Amino acid sequence: MWHRVRMFAVCLLATVVPQQASADADYSLSIDGTAVDLTLGEDVKATLKDGKTVTLHLALKPMQSYKAKGIRFQYPSGMSVSAREIEVGISQHMIATATGTVLIMQVYDDLDATALVTLMTGKMTDDDVATGATRDTKPHTRRLKDGSELTGTRSVLTASQDNTVVEVLAKRQGKGGAMLITRHDRQSSPEDKTLIDTFWETLQLE
Repeated sequence: MWHRVRMFAVCLLATVVPQQASADADYSLSIDGTAVDLTLGEDVKATLKDGKTVTLHLALKPMQSYKAKGIRFQYPSGMSVSAREIEVGISQHMIATATGTVLIMQVYDDLDATALVTLMTGKMTDDDVATGATRDTKPHTRRLKDGSELTGTRSVLTASQDNTVVEVLAKRQGKGGAMLITRHDRQSSPEDKTLIDTFWETLQLE
């Protein structure tokens, strides 16, 4: 089991990198049989079959919803979720910003996620300590909106110019469970703070 766990931790760290911004996507909207090409954020005039001209505008909602096996949450528009299957029975979903904020979710079909908290806490903080940061790790609990609880650790990493908070929380579900990890600077941008706050406020484990 622990051989598999170490491999999962390596996969986790290998994917903690900022996501590249993607180009605006083009969309096609059909109105009563008339196709209109739309670009996100731009106004487009379209003439309907009855001769009437209308102005169309395609915009993203401030928050997007993400749903995958065992997990559901919301996140700010403009960010993206990357997903991968580490191996059969283990999926990972991640958001990473250009300024270093990271949100990682791992869902296990047949591993008790709560047994991995100590290992993952080390993997997320040991490098900081090795480069001179001090680490203050304490037991931590979060209660989700549905009343269920996540347990794990909260670490504060203090360096000369950085003050970083790392939470590693988990919940057992049947034979498996979910691991939730967030990492952000206390001086993070408002957008990054919104990402973290919205995630915890809307997270549902299914």
